[in-house]
Amino acid sequence: MPTVLITGSNGGIGSEICKTFKKKGWSVIGIDIHETSSNPDTTSYYQVNLFNSDEIKLLMNKLDSLDCLIHCAAYQCCKPIWEYTNEEWDNTYACNVKAVFLMIKYGIDTMKKSKTNIINIASIHAFATSKHIASYASSKAALVGFTKNAAIDLAPFGIRVNSISPGAIDTQMLRSHLSEQRLQNLKEKHLLKNIGSPMHIANTCLFINNNTFLNGNNIVIDGGILAQLSSE
Repeated sequence: MPTVLITGSNGGIGSEICKTFKKKGWSVIGIDIHETSSNPDTTSYYQVNLFNSDEIKLLMNKLDSLDCLIHCAAYQCCKPIWEYTNEEWDNTYACNVKAVFLMIKYGIDTMKKSKTNIINIASIHAFATSKHIASYASSKAALVGFTKNAAIDLAPFGIRVNSISPGAIDTQMLRSHLSEQRLQNLKEKHLLKNIGSPMHIANTCLFINNNTFLNGNNIVIDGGILAQLSSE
């Protein structure tokens, strides 16, 4: 039975990825910052604080095999650039970028043996962004760049690395920040008059895993929002 490790497994997108892979017969290892899992689709679960390098090292040392790693966890702090604390900025990069670097660093022997397929969940904010989201947007741009470098460095071991950049996805986290009217306005701005579903991201993870010639790429899933000039 193949094994997949999914960070942020309690979140809207993470939980859907867990469900999708479990349905396909995978052993699903979920990790999140919460003490217990709220996701019934994990085979095993570990509480891990991705700000903490020691906890990541301990986790990776527990793994004997790892066929796929999906880094879905993210930390987002929204405020003007000059109002960020050093801790908020550092935590964003620690979770969104450094965590996957550390998982590779501490898990490289297992990954070489398993020829692990790595998928990083980035964001449309890596390419077009908004006000008051500089730490998140810049960290996701860094994650896309890291994906390409990791694909180059790890290719000799048969390890593939790709990323997905979602646009607006219908999760509880998104809805908690939007009224119904603002959510409807957001949908209307899209070419197809709707936003994405976590299922769209989960199915793309499966597609990347199954397509063994896909490497060093970033797939944008945004309903076409980047295709049209904002001035139109």
